[in-house]
Amino acid sequence: MKFFYGKFFIIAWLALVMPTLVFFDRCGAAQYSVQAADCCKCHTEVCEDKLRKPYVHAPVLEKRCAVCHVDPTVSRVGAAEKRGKRGLAAIKWVARDFDMAKEHWFQLDPDLAGKTLVCRSEGLGNSMYELEVQLPQELRGVNAIENYKTPPEITNLQVKEVVKGMLLTATVVWDTDKPSDSTVLYGLDRLDNRSPVDSRLKLKHEMRISGLAAGKIYKVASVSKDLFGNIGNSAEISFSTAAPLNGAGNDLLQDKAIQETLLVEQELFRAAGKFLLKVTANQPVTTQVGLAPKAAKKADAPVMSSAGLPAGHLPLADTYTITTAVCLTCHPVTKGILSHPINVYPKNGMVIPDDYRTLPDGRLSCMSCHEPHASEYEYRISRPTKKSLCLGCHKNFG
Repeated sequence: MKFFYGKFFIIAWLALVMPTLVFFDRCGAAQYSVQAADCCKCHTEVCEDKLRKPYVHAPVLEKRCAVCHVDPTVSRVGAAEKRGKRGLAAIKWVARDFDMAKEHWFQLDPDLAGKTLVCRSEGLGNSMYELEVQLPQELRGVNAIENYKTPPEITNLQVKEVVKGMLLTATVVWDTDKPSDSTVLYGLDRLDNRSPVDSRLKLKHEMRISGLAAGKIYKVASVSKDLFGNIGNSAEISFSTAAPLNGAGNDLLQDKAIQETLLVEQELFRAAGKFLLKVTANQPVTTQVGLAPKAAKKADAPVMSSAGLPAGHLPLADTYTITTAVCLTCHPVTKGILSHPINVYPKNGMVIPDDYRTLPDGRLSCMSCHEPHASEYEYRISRPTKKSLCLGCHKNFG
């Protein structure tokens, strides 16, 4: 009898606490909690209508909305506040780079002169660092980078990886001596294919090209254009798709610097009529730059965050996190032939249907093929069959 009551108490306790989502900082101290039912008060379509579909995403079924939608940095509030985090108010992001690197470059419009920006860098191991960047009232208030009219010098061009997934994909990498954009030229007999331009400024470039034919010898070259329009072209190299080519491993995890306390510095320049922000870290990080939220003018007035959310609303994760990054926490890209390339641009000339969600810059995400909450179709794909899903983009596969 004593065992029965003890077991009953545990079940009752779990029933009370399971609908509550609690966030912790790195020290394990609870910051705040959210009742799952709170989300459903406003988002009835997801909580009720979507549940009627035969294939429902597990967090939706269990009403764990925050797992995917809440900004993951809220679980690190305590650590971030020590580095100047401005609370949990939403930030209007103006520039982002989700590739892990020790150095990031951002072009910022001169209209931002006089504004206070937040620069958030996130590393491996749940580390985060925020800096405030105060832009001067005029663009000429910072040092200029001159245009010496020399094109970027391209070095170390190589094909790091050839992977057979749902499509055959190759990863091309190279270095430049000045921050530049990224384009890859490739083909069988000649360089007659061109990847979309990745306009993010980098010194270390990485581009993936997909839809390659197996058992072929491809030619490949890279093109990089700097801030002033000077264009550098590499010599062409060849690679084979006859057998998989594995990369040298995860360089980020092998880097001993990630064991150190994360430190970030920033420098501000002007170039080509824009502000140029350089962010340098002592370990690989992703970096976002945004407008700092303004304090409310009247305490009794309805307060909205910079993202248009009611006061007190949980800060929401960005598009990349919701559609790609959070997916990989439960579904790592280790599915072999079942995995489609993500975080890549479509081939030139390929028309992506409107209902296939892409990232703001056009890159493909997990949600390009899958419905985020629920679907009428297995695996929550957005079309009735896998074939019809593929033919939405790959018209010539039919």
